Amino acid sequence: MKLLHDAAPPRPRLTAAILTLIALAPAVSAGAQPETARDRAQLFATCEGRFWAMAARQRAIRAPDAPQSEARRQTFGTLLEAVIPDVEEAALATGEARRWQASGWTEIAYLISDTVYVRDERRAAQAARQLTDRLRTCSQALLPED
Repeated sequence: MKLLHDAAPPRPRLTAAILTLIALAPAVSAGAQPETARDRAQLFATCEGRFWAMAARQRAIRAPDAPQSEARRQTFGTLLEAVIPDVEEAALATGEARRWQASGWTEIAYLISDTVYVRDERRAAQAARQLTDRLRTCSQALLPED
């Protein structure tokens, strides 16, 4: 299955699965793990898209956290690669993961746009809060806050 981040070399399924288990260990203890492989794939793809958009914006403005956002994007991409085989067995449509990635990217791109270009300060502040919340939700799937 071709995903949006296919520029990276493919990783062996076993390695990706091990990374998935390690990354989800804190989430399991916090009760945040999605129940089905399809739900995990949707979370990982959406979060990959979110961090992809954030990293692109940060690179564009030369923000120092761009490498951290890119690393998170790559982590979610690896996790997605690990669960896709299980989801495909459950009849996942080929383009569904790509749509989830694009949805996450678009969501963050619109929020960034609102924080930068909207003249209504209340709306810009609301967009900034939503942006932070969406990225925090994804980060907590990897490393839940205590």
